[in-house]
Amino acid sequence: MSWRLRIVGLFSLVPIGLWIFTVLGSIYLGIATPTEAAATGVTGAFVLALVGNSGRLIMSLAARFVSRFPVLPRLVRTRLNDIQATRPVLPGQVRHNFDNMVRLLRESFISTARTSAMILLILMAAFTLQFAFAAVRISVDMAEWVASFDLSEVQLVLVLVVFYLVLGTLWKVIP
Repeated sequence: MSWRLRIVGLFSLVPIGLWIFTVLGSIYLGIATPTEAAATGVTGAFVLALVGNSGRLIMSLAARFVSRFPVLPRLVRTRLNDIQATRPVLPGQVRHNFDNMVRLLRESFISTARTSAMILLILMAAFTLQFAFAAVRISVDMAEWVASFDLSEVQLVLVLVVFYLVLGTLWKVIP
């Protein structure tokens, strides 16, 4: 790849970058809550995907629609006719794009449902384990055992960091 193509490729990231700054900016400026900004972000991502996957089709259909207005200047009408001629809508293209979009949405909904179900099962198992520990008083016994070490707050945090570091390392090593 040449540097020219790489630099031109960076311009395709501009809409995405602007959308990220819009979503985060609305949160940091207090215009929207994180939930509202997330909904706006998802909607904007959907619109960007729609335009990105159907850009030629949308441009051609828009040119066909707008070129019918008689009040447009001749230069604009000529440019729209050029767009329509260079980007014709092929037979079946609308249906093909729609089918692809429905397929992608279906796959994303199924993936979202699977991830949400997995997280819900993890939370239910953690709640059950916590309830069992509380019923048998394991949590109280462990808290008393750790308190018997007479550690300062900093020492306790360092011990916990080392403990979780060792657990995380063993988790990656043992399959």
